[in-house]
Amino acid sequence: MKDKKNYIEEYYPNIINARMKKYTQSELAEKIGIQQQEISRYEQNKIKAPINYIIELAKACNVTIDYITGIEKEKKENLKEEEIELLRIWNSLTERQKGRLEQILIELQIENENKKGAV
Repeated sequence: MKDKKNYIEEYYPNIINARMKKYTQSELAEKIGIQQQEISRYEQNKIKAPINYIIELAKACNVTIDYITGIEKEKKENLKEEEIELLRIWNSLTERQKGRLEQILIELQIENENKKGAV
């Protein structure tokens, strides 16, 4: 049996990345009907994540079990930690806040395009 310290890294290297792309721990817990603390214990390697959690995580996050286990590499471009954090923040916003942020991003994009055109 593998050392408990390396269990997540060895068997579920993408367990946290899969969740963070769509949900906070609390949001996922509510969606799949478990306690947030249970997800935290899985991710902190305090207890082993059972296969039924891995299946529910894969379904909820629209990834494969092979991705969570590291067998299959993500088909999309690998995200940097900063991008994952931005997705986590985005998923925590209300629809109204997302709309406001989209407007700000569009304004910044236009500003950048104008700067490029002026050069």
